[in-house]
Amino acid sequence: MLGTTAHPSANWVIQTIKNLVMALDQAAPLRTITDQITDPERIIDLDIRRRVRLGGVLHEYSHAA
Repeated sequence: MLGTTAHPSANWVIQTIKNLVMALDQAAPLRTITDQITDPERIIDLDIRRRVRLGGVLHEYSHAA
């Protein structure tokens, strides 16, 4: 999936990241998009869970039902 090199250049790193993002995008499961919550009372009561990914580089948020 990813190439390797002993001496990566900036262009090589950028292209490798683009390739990774494209590969991950195609592997993502299809999910339906939920309706937006516009009622202020429901917004206050949301229970949002945050997961740290990649050592804190990324954060994944999900609504806990």
